[in-house]
Amino acid sequence: MIPQIAVVLLASMRPLVHHFVNGSEVDYLKQFSFFSAWFLPVLFFCVATFLIIGCVINLNKIKNKILCLTISLIIVPFAVYANRYGFTGFLHCVLILPVAFTFYMLGNILKPSITLLERHHNNKMGMLAIAAVGFGALVAYTNSPVDFYRNSYGNLLLFYISAVLGCFALLYLGSFLTSSKLCKYVGKNSIAFYVWNFTLPWMAINACRPMLSKIGVESPTILAFVSFAVALPIFFMIVKVTLKFIPWMYGLPSSKNTIHKPIPETASAKNQ
Repeated sequence: MIPQIAVVLLASMRPLVHHFVNGSEVDYLKQFSFFSAWFLPVLFFCVATFLIIGCVINLNKIKNKILCLTISLIIVPFAVYANRYGFTGFLHCVLILPVAFTFYMLGNILKPSITLLERHHNNKMGMLAIAAVGFGALVAYTNSPVDFYRNSYGNLLLFYISAVLGCFALLYLGSFLTSSKLCKYVGKNSIAFYVWNFTLPWMAINACRPMLSKIGVESPTILAFVSFAVALPIFFMIVKVTLKFIPWMYGLPSSKNTIHKPIPETASAKNQ
């Protein structure tokens, strides 16, 4: 929730500057809406729900994990239906929670399997992963557009099929990248990339659109690629600087406050 507060405060700076410079009106309640970066509260609710359930049942047992996954799947259609009434803010994040928690539990269940995938690569699994990509893309194309923010998934069965196929393909194909320093860096600092992955791209799009318009380029595809090229280096720079100087923004301890405990001596070391 600390990154959520920081994002809301940073997002509020631009309209406030416009207010003081140009005298434009500002809806302060709207600008300081606590749930504007919706994916951060949803992620927080997933972790909190997992911890609360863990106080009641033993989530180290696979059968209990599967039970939680099944219950969340049953709740999903009700949450999607309730979203038709146009809830926003806090209730909106709560309605997205069942789908998000389903993926959270699925990842928790599959986590032990990821290690096995990293150790065992074979032609059959590779062909299955490639087939999953193709079939999953076909199913996703058949389904209506999915909008996670609006809690809209089209046909839920088609959404589940494409999602599971996509998860399997990404897990297996991603197992070939375990030695990648870039992947390890992004994975280790994923919460920082979560914080900026919405704000920076939109800032880049708003900055690139008028420049491309001046040279007669109106293609949304070209705008997307140019904005991505502009945002990516800034993305990594901001993440690196903020992680170094204000790690508390991501709920991480400062390196200065980290207490390094001495490594206990082994029996052989004591004897020597």
